[in-house]
Amino acid sequence: MADDVIDEMKWIAKDRYDDAKVDLLMNELYPGKNMDVPDPWYGPEPGYHDVYEMIDKACEAIVSKYK
Repeated sequence: MADDVIDEMKWIAKDRYDDAKVDLLMNELYPGKNMDVPDPWYGPEPGYHDVYEMIDKACEAIVSKYK
């Protein structure tokens, strides 16, 4: 799915797309792995908590990087 998102961004931005300005959220925790953030929609409730924790940790890494 991560590749799909980047492909859509390239299609929308056309010639204004700048690869240097684009990265996937989970690369903040796992550089270069291009991991997806799972979609918990069809799973049990704990899946939502797991995804929230992943996003929260990645966001904290971004905040720490720019403090």
